[in-house]
Amino acid sequence: MHVWRLALLATLIICSCSTQPLLSKEAEGLIEYGQANTLLKTEPSKSCEIYLALAEKKEFILTDVAYVRSLQNCDLKTNVLNWDRPVPPWLEKEKNLVFYKTLKAPVEKALFVQKNPQIFQTPERVQIYQAAVAAADITPEDKMAIQNSLFSLAPRFMPHPSDKDLFKIIKDYRSVRDFAKAKASLNKIISGSTFSWEDKMQAHKEMVSTLKLQKDQNLQAYLKSAKTWAEFIKPDAAGTNAAKINAYYDAQINYVRVIWTEKGTDESIKILAKLEKTLRGRRSLYEIFWLRARMFEERKSFADAVTSLELALKENISQWKDKEKILWSLAWSY
Repeated sequence: MHVWRLALLATLIICSCSTQPLLSKEAEGLIEYGQANTLLKTEPSKSCEIYLALAEKKEFILTDVAYVRSLQNCDLKTNVLNWDRPVPPWLEKEKNLVFYKTLKAPVEKALFVQKNPQIFQTPERVQIYQAAVAAADITPEDKMAIQNSLFSLAPRFMPHPSDKDLFKIIKDYRSVRDFAKAKASLNKIISGSTFSWEDKMQAHKEMVSTLKLQKDQNLQAYLKSAKTWAEFIKPDAAGTNAAKINAYYDAQINYVRVIWTEKGTDESIKILAKLEKTLRGRRSLYEIFWLRARMFEERKSFADAVTSLELALKENISQWKDKEKILWSLAWSY
């Protein structure tokens, strides 16, 4: 808590007790806490004494904060407070972080972070686990446990990943912006003979997501990948296979959104018209009509938007939230 907030709180307490000649115990504690914060840079030993004293006053409103402050700023050799003292959940991270700094061995640090992962972000935890695994004094049991945590957090470090781990690894590469390795793994799935059509569709989808992050560098590659995904399944070959029809539809809708964003409405409306004709009678098309209406709205062609939205309402709409957005758009267009 900032010193000025403490001063304000102390002032309010003092004012509320103005009929009394002396400050309340609470106000005194808050003033002392503010003094400790102020003395932290100039007289750290004095500041520490105040924190320790306030930490032992169970009736003080900030006693747990003072306790954690003492752990953070006092010489731990002279700190008589118990590490096992519980603190409120919102202070646990601060307390655990101080305790972590007392640990020396990489393995000790890694095992502690395993139990308290919230004290560090992912990149820091990865570094801590890597240092522990490389330590000379690590036991086989601890090494296996820490490696499992490392591979779960950053699967890109798996030495021998299975095919089912590839998508996790790809997303991990993308999270650290190693796009070259992400794309190499995706191409392995797309061109591989052992992967199912579902895997290949997922790989195309992930390729689009990967190239989207790089579209400022190569917009054409991003557009091409979206089109390749959209055309991977041929609707005639899908036949009556509902899973393939739905996969084709999702990829086409994504392509429409990409084109709409990057090139505007003209080409997008043409693609939607073709998609409507191809899939008529094979699945519900309400999203096609809704997207087309949104494009008409963008053009301020509200009469056309109304017509498209009324067509959408005639389709089978399984989700209430989808029907709601169509009704809202219809009201807006009217």
